[in-house]
Amino acid sequence: MRKGKLLLAISLLFGLCSSSALAAEKLEYEVKMLGTEFGSATLYINGADTYGHLKTNEKWSSVHFINNRIASRTWRDGFPRHTQIEYRVKDKHKKYAITFGRKQIRSSRTSNKGPNRRSSFKPKQRMHDVISWLAKVRTMVVHGFNAPLSFKVFSGVRSYDVECTPLKVETISTPLGMKVAKPYNITITRSKDYKRKFKVWFDTARGHTPLRLVGKFKLGNAEVLIKSIKRNATKAQ
Repeated sequence: MRKGKLLLAISLLFGLCSSSALAAEKLEYEVKMLGTEFGSATLYINGADTYGHLKTNEKWSSVHFINNRIASRTWRDGFPRHTQIEYRVKDKHKKYAITFGRKQIRSSRTSNKGPNRRSSFKPKQRMHDVISWLAKVRTMVVHGFNAPLSFKVFSGVRSYDVECTPLKVETISTPLGMKVAKPYNITITRSKDYKRKFKVWFDTARGHTPLRLVGKFKLGNAEVLIKSIKRNATKAQ
């Protein structure tokens, strides 16, 4: 895909998915890194479309600027169809356009640091993008499934193995009050030398909202915690 078409595709999908007027759900989170206020994250969800935005606050931006966006459109079965990702980290700026076909995945990348790239491959099994898997686990909570789940994720560059292990229901404290939540241990691996572990809590009440995430990132231990839930009753129907 040529650079101009890639930028147009990214702009269109970001525009369609990031509108609060179109979203059935708008979920806002506070993000802490190393125990300090780090920034904010937002999820807009409307059926098959999900848009996510993560950005650092003013204080952290002077140290480690981040402004990342992702827009994901899925097939009816929940696997991604088209995904657009924009990473802005420090002085690096990368954009990805990924098409998840039934039998083939195509990816295009533009970057201000290094060459632009295009690639394609035929995965042995269908794969999620870096955000569509959340809806998969959320569905398990909705239907009360309590079995481990494993799947593969493609980031635009690399493939990862993901394992989700359900834990016992517990009550957690959030800015929205006490919530009865279903936690999952999430293990992400790429090779023998790469392994990341996270824990995610989903609300057991209406909506089954992702409430909290904790884990160790490149910069250190982080926490993402729900602070606002807005639902459009008309769109949610």
